[in-house]
Amino acid sequence: MRRDHRWRLVLVGAAMLWVALCIAPRARGQFVLDFQMRSMEAQGDGPNSQGDTNLAAGAYNKSFTDTQGFPLNGATYSGTASTSQNSNIATTGFSGTGSASASVTQTGVGNPPRLDLRADAGMGFTANFSVTGSTPVLFTGELDGTGTIGSASIGFSGPGVSFSQSKGGTFTDPFTDSVTLAPGNYALQAFLNVHFNNVGSVTSSYFDSATTHFNFTLTAVPEPTSASLIAAAAASLLARCRRRRIPRSLRTK
Repeated sequence: MRRDHRWRLVLVGAAMLWVALCIAPRARGQFVLDFQMRSMEAQGDGPNSQGDTNLAAGAYNKSFTDTQGFPLNGATYSGTASTSQNSNIATTGFSGTGSASASVTQTGVGNPPRLDLRADAGMGFTANFSVTGSTPVLFTGELDGTGTIGSASIGFSGPGVSFSQSKGGTFTDPFTDSVTLAPGNYALQAFLNVHFNNVGSVTSSYFDSATTHFNFTLTAVPEPTSASLIAAAAASLLARCRRRRIPRSLRTK
């Protein structure tokens, strides 16, 4: 009897595994990648910039900082720009975090005075993809910024989908969107920009700064959830095993 009971448990386990394989979530390989680009640039108060453009899928993790300046007419002008991005583009989903910041400093007042402070930081994320079947997705993230001149934007568009958010200055803007994608082509884009151009003071020293950030994830939602179906199948099989152990004469009708 004990051996028979053990074999029944083995059969139950095998059945549970079979159910799991049959109804496992189909969240992997949901997206067909068509085009992707990650770009970054940082330029202080000078003629040169630092940056990168990447057209490959996969993980991407880069950061750049550039500081340049010069003395002029008895004053000193300088600008610093920084940008960083850590993102991933894959057939299973998309994610990214990024920041762009810049600051400008004028020490003293020139004779004659000039408004000559510049600094630029920016980045972009683009992923064009398609789906071949009905695909539920979850899109979440946040845009935020400090200062007065920075901006952040994010957009997700395609058949029946038109999500767009853009903010500037000082802000915190979380977002969540759940939608089922129809077969077709889609675009996911995010941008950050901080741009100081010909600013300063003609009467005193001057300083200003701004920062923007984004973070987001776009993933397929598994359907159906296999855990509940496995549990139901296991409960049913165990109940049958227990029922068989009860003498037929004692079973309730």
